[in-house]
Amino acid sequence: MIFMKKSFIHTALIATGLTVILAVTAFSIAISFPRNGFLFLKLTTRSTGIKEKINKYEAFNKKHDKFIPVKLSLAHFYKILYEHTIGNPIQTEEAKDFFTKAVNKYNEILALTPTNQKAMAKLAGLYFLDKKFNESEKLYAELIKLSPNTAIYYSKMGSIYTFKNDTDNAEKFFNKAVTLGTTDGDAYLGLANILAKKGDFTKGLALCVSASERFHIAGKKTMETTSYYTKGLMYIGMKRYFDAINQFLIAVKIDPNFIPAYLEAAKVASNLGMYDKTIQFIMNSPLNPSSLDLYLSEDKKIPAEYTMPVYVLLGKSYMMKRDYIKAIDFMHRAKSLGIEYSQALLSTINDLAILQKNSEDAANRKKQSETNIDFIAPKETTVKKDFNETFEAKSFVTVQKEDFKPDITADWNYIAKKYPKGTIVSGTIVKVAETGILVEPEKNIQLFIPIEDITWAPKFFMTSEHYSTDEEIKTIVLESNPTSKILRLGVKQLTKDTWEDVKQQYKEGNKIKGKVSEIYEHGVIIDINDNIKGFIALSDISWTKNINHPAEVFSKNQTIDAVVLGADDEKRRLMLGTKQLEQDPWTIILKYYTPGRKVKGTVTGLLDAGATVELNGVPKTEGFIGISDISWTKNINHPAEALKRNQEIEVTILNIDDKNRRINLGIKQLTKSPWELIQKGTTKEGIITGISDIGVFLDLKDGLTGWIPSSDFALDTSNTSKGIEDLYHIGDKIKGKIIDVNSEEKRVKLTIKGLTA
Repeated sequence: MIFMKKSFIHTALIATGLTVILAVTAFSIAISFPRNGFLFLKLTTRSTGIKEKINKYEAFNKKHDKFIPVKLSLAHFYKILYEHTIGNPIQTEEAKDFFTKAVNKYNEILALTPTNQKAMAKLAGLYFLDKKFNESEKLYAELIKLSPNTAIYYSKMGSIYTFKNDTDNAEKFFNKAVTLGTTDGDAYLGLANILAKKGDFTKGLALCVSASERFHIAGKKTMETTSYYTKGLMYIGMKRYFDAINQFLIAVKIDPNFIPAYLEAAKVASNLGMYDKTIQFIMNSPLNPSSLDLYLSEDKKIPAEYTMPVYVLLGKSYMMKRDYIKAIDFMHRAKSLGIEYSQALLSTINDLAILQKNSEDAANRKKQSETNIDFIAPKETTVKKDFNETFEAKSFVTVQKEDFKPDITADWNYIAKKYPKGTIVSGTIVKVAETGILVEPEKNIQLFIPIEDITWAPKFFMTSEHYSTDEEIKTIVLESNPTSKILRLGVKQLTKDTWEDVKQQYKEGNKIKGKVSEIYEHGVIIDINDNIKGFIALSDISWTKNINHPAEVFSKNQTIDAVVLGADDEKRRLMLGTKQLEQDPWTIILKYYTPGRKVKGTVTGLLDAGATVELNGVPKTEGFIGISDISWTKNINHPAEALKRNQEIEVTILNIDDKNRRINLGIKQLTKSPWELIQKGTTKEGIITGISDIGVFLDLKDGLTGWIPSSDFALDTSNTSKGIEDLYHIGDKIKGKIIDVNSEEKRVKLTIKGLTA
């Protein structure tokens, strides 16, 4: 299991919780010699042991050590071994040894060729990995002098200054890298992080989009994941919480072990009151309770920033779902980790659990009559849970007749005479909970009244909003049976059940005003007055808008108009709708919008699967652009990479789904597919937009990106101070022969081999 820290710049420094076995799974190096041509040495752990490979490779290099490419290859080999052992506490000594060998070999090369940029860059990167930022900074500064237009060097300097907390210099160097058109996503992500600290989340988000695209092209899966995670944080800063959750989900889709994304998604969901989603996000993560318990049982150290929130989030979520047993369980786990506020929350959960238990006892009292129960009263006791912890909790125990004074309990005929059925009884409230109230009609006699006997609408009744302790209350005796020794009180029976009157007053089709009191994933609760509630289902909010959550339309305490659709007798609430305030526009839409028509609109939402667009023409009409219909050429993982909210765009109507009332739109269909314009085997000229270790990237026009692998560029291997960047520069034109066209990956592979200059 991999535990990742919140680092936006360079996750190569992450070591916490990371256990890596020393292995080089596929490491191939091609070395050129004047007499022998190309000699290939392939190392793989599948054939023989890694130590044997190291010894064999070292012996090979000693034999040919006079060649600089051989020295450079061995230095790279040590560097890779260091990278694979740096996070493993078992192999600390091996890591130090590999680091020292790599540094010595790079310095040996630089002593012979002081301007060897490849050796200098690799050594600078090695120092960076080992957190020797001053040494790394000096080397990158020298590289910038040697090659002032190489964007990657500025990007690395920005990362160094970020870790040195020099924000101004970090921003300066990241900006320079971006201006030069770097293909390194670190520069964009680093600059985004700096802008976020300044509160400029909009620009930060745009930079994150550029970063994720570059990481995807470069195949840097870990950093691509981090970029989507950072985009989620940007959305939180912009208070666009549902968009934030979408970004976190994309991050874990790319890397299912990326813990911070699961936790942030769970936190946002919890803050929005989406407790089922909160539980789902945690249970789907590698930090689910089962995995966490197993991991802790093996004495593994897990960063506190991950373990601490998990139990608290689960405890709070189960508490809000009224599953108090699970809530207490998780809060006790949180308490064992030393979380400050878990004790206060645990006390609240305990009280709720007590009264829920007492409410159940009251409801089942008839079944328990043979146990000679008279009343239920509180008592302190110690409860032992199955997770091998004990805790103090108030529970309810039965009080037998002999515990009462003789003038009260000795003769049930006296009790029946004093509390006959229908008698109005006054008492003092001694406890208030969500599930009911505890009332004391006279000294030493306490009776629990469940919420079902307090109000005619128990599903929406909050006892704490209507009652408080030490308050006097009038009740009515519902049952007084000396034979069964049962005494029940009620409150709602003092008033008439007005539900039938409500249905007569608010008939289907009537328009009403109300205030939004609660917002859930499936709909909203509306307060019509103090005693009448209504519910608007998600599907009854709008005829045309593709709404994923009611919070996109409603806010708490907002006053709205609605239409009565019917009555829910079971839940004793009115069924309401807001879309019914207007005529169904679908018949007009079918006539106005026809497949193939071009129309303009405004982007209203960005989802994982695509974007929603409010179309011009028929008011409040929305269509949907699938993510695959945005671009012919760009590999888009999320529509936010190409679109933004409130952006004016033109689209083509692809088709209309009459059954599901959905208009499907496309952007790429506005133009002819550029993939039809290119053919394998033809020659194409492009402009260089980026140069990296893996090759040269080209702009082939029409939105197409070309790639020429670095192996195509024949360099003088006896002098490795010259690289591709010394032969070509960003902005240069270059021709290549198309050897592969991959429309799915949105990439064209070219070669310059066999072409004359």
